[in-house]
Amino acid sequence: EEDRKRSLVVTMHHHLQEIVPNLPSVEQFIASSLDQPLIWNPTMPNAPLQSQQSAMEQTRAFNTFAQVLQDYKQPSRKYNVPFLVLAGPPGSGKTTVLQLATLYAIARGFTVTLMSITSERARTLGGTHVHIVFPIPVNNATSQHPQITARHCINSLHRDPAKLVLLQ
Repeated sequence: EEDRKRSLVVTMHHHLQEIVPNLPSVEQFIASSLDQPLIWNPTMPNAPLQSQQSAMEQTRAFNTFAQVLQDYKQPSRKYNVPFLVLAGPPGSGKTTVLQLATLYAIARGFTVTLMSITSERARTLGGTHVHIVFPIPVNNATSQHPQITARHCINSLHRDPAKLVLLQ
C-alpha cells in the first residue's frame, strides 16, 4: 500500500509541480493520514489561453470533488459518496482536475486508486488498468460475449473481498 501511494503521489506531483503554487512536498503527502491530514487548499491552475468559462468549469468540478470528500468525513453522513464522473472533450482539463483532486484526497488521508480502461492512460496517471481489478480479457483471442464477461467479473469479485472493498 505504501509503495502504491508513493508511486501515485510522485506521478501526480511531477505533473503539477510547475503549475500549482504552494504544492506541498511528496513527503508531506506521503505522511498525511485521516488522523493527521495535510492542511492544503489548492486552487485550480489556469492554462495559457484558457477561457474564463473553462476555468470556472474546472474550478467548479474540483470544488465539487472537495465538498464530496468533506461530506464523506462527517460522522452524520447518511449516504455513500457517489462516483463522480469527469467528462469533457480532449484538452478541456480533465486530467489536471483529476490530478489535483487525487493529491487533495491523499492530503486529506484518503486511500486513492485510479483506474483507466486504457493501459497507457493508467500508466501515465500512476493508476491501474481496469482489467487488474476486473478479470476482463485484454486481447481479442480471449474475448467473449459481454454478458459472459460481466458474469465472470461479478463471480470473481465475490471470491476476492479485497477487490470488492476497493470498488466500494
